[in-house]
Amino acid sequence: MIAISRSQAQTRARQALKARDEDPGLIPVTTQQLDKTQLFRAGGLVVKVWPEAEAERAAKQADRQAQVAAQMQGHCAVPAPKFFDVERGVLAMPAVAGQDLKALWQQGDTEVPRHAGRWLAEFHALTAHETQFWPRGQLNWLAGLVKAGQSGTREIIEFGAFCQAVEQVTAMRGKVRGKACRKAITHRDMTLSNLIWDGQVIWGIDFENDKEDEPLRDLFTLALDLAVLGDGDIAQALADLRAAYGDTVTAPEVRLFLQRCFCLWVWANTPNAPSQRQLQRFEWAERWFHTEPPVI
Repeated sequence: MIAISRSQAQTRARQALKARDEDPGLIPVTTQQLDKTQLFRAGGLVVKVWPEAEAERAAKQADRQAQVAAQMQGHCAVPAPKFFDVERGVLAMPAVAGQDLKALWQQGDTEVPRHAGRWLAEFHALTAHETQFWPRGQLNWLAGLVKAGQSGTREIIEFGAFCQAVEQVTAMRGKVRGKACRKAITHRDMTLSNLIWDGQVIWGIDFENDKEDEPLRDLFTLALDLAVLGDGDIAQALADLRAAYGDTVTAPEVRLFLQRCFCLWVWANTPNAPSQRQLQRFEWAERWFHTEPPVI
C-alpha cells in the first residue's frame, strides 16, 4: 500500500492552509493510518491528505463530495468541501459536530438504524431508477472467484463450501431474471462510521464512487455493521433499517439473490487468519446466506 507519512501529510496540510489564510494548527484525528490517507483537525475544519500517487482519487472524492453536498442540504446532508488543493492533495471540509453512528450504536442508541436508513434512502433517491434485474454480472463475478480459487491466485477459506454456495446462487438465476429492481449511484463504503448525527441533521461523508450499482449493496454493509457492532435486538434493528430505507420496488427474489451475493463477497474477502471483526463479519454473512426472507 502506497501511503503518506504523518510528517509529510502535516507539511502539505500546513502549506495548503497557509495559502488560504486558514489556521495551520493541526491535530491528528487518529493515530492509525486511514486507508492511504492522513486525517487532521485544523480549527473548524477536517483536513484529509492523500499521497501523490493517489492524486486522481483525491480529486475524484473532492468533486463527488461537492456534487452530492449541493444536492443534499436538508435533514440528510453532506458537508461541502471548503477547498481542495490539487497540487498538495489536500481536501478541507467543515468539521461536523456530533458523533458518528458507529459510536452511537455501540452506546445503545436504538435510533441509529432509522438514521442510517433515512440518510441512505435520500442519497440513493438522487439517482435511483426502476429497471429489470439481469444476473449475468453477478454470476460472471462469482465464476471468476471460483476460477481464482481453483488456480490458487486467490485464497478463499473453506473453498469447497464456497463453491457449493456459488452453485446455489447460480441456480437462482431463472427466478430473478427480469424481476423488478432499482439502480443508483452508490456510496460503496457505506458504514456507520461514515454517517454523523448532530442532533438535527444526519451527515454523510467520504465520497468517491460515481458509478451506478446495486443500491442494496450499501444497505447490506450498513446491516452488517449493525450486526457486528451491536449487542441489542439485531432483528429489530434490521427491521428499522429496512423500514427507514423504504425500498418497495425490488422483488423479494432479487433481494435474496443479492443478499447471498453480498454474503459471498464477505466470504471471499475473509483472510485465512481473520481479525476478530473480520471473523464476526464472516459469521454473520454465513448466517445470512441461509436466511429467508432476506434481511435487506
